[in-house]
Amino acid sequence: MPQFFLHLIVPDGVVHDSEGSSYPDLTSAKTVAIRALREIVSERLMNGLDLDVDGIQIAGADGELLVTVTVLEAVAPTITAEMFQGSEDH
Repeated sequence: MPQFFLHLIVPDGVVHDSEGSSYPDLTSAKTVAIRALREIVSERLMNGLDLDVDGIQIAGADGELLVTVTVLEAVAPTITAEMFQGSEDH
């Protein structure tokens, strides 16, 4: 299986994944990145912390950047209009 590196993008730069992981393809690696970002955002918000993460860069075994997944791209599909209904009452 191909090796992918998921580098965390933070305000001060990039935290590089030095070990990498094997996934069947880029789509699978991107799915893992999206899940990881959702988990990071959830944990940080539940604990009242700043997000301090902007996304994840996915690189191939040769170090070439293949795709970047942003926090917005990861969490936007989980946000629905129903979450905001009634919020104007508060």
